[in-house]
Amino acid sequence: PKAMRKIGIGHAPAPAVNPAEEVTVRLHFDQWMNQLSPRLRRVAMLLAAGLNTVDVAEIIGITRGGVSMIRRELIADYRGFAGDGGL
Repeated sequence: PKAMRKIGIGHAPAPAVNPAEEVTVRLHFDQWMNQLSPRLRRVAMLLAAGLNTVDVAEIIGITRGGVSMIRRELIADYRGFAGDGGL
């Protein structure tokens, strides 16, 4: 989904998307988001909404480096959650 790409997870969308596969990916992504801590979920949602690192850092009250570290953590966590089929 678009939110995953904005966070930095996944690849560019395929030209044609199977609707059933898209629903599965969206549900999987929602399940992953729900297992995150409230803080990580908030960062993920802000990044998915299109906010940049500086804005997220100001909103959350951490450094830009902290946001970058969390972004890497989110990517690694999603890959572990999704396995090979998630990306």
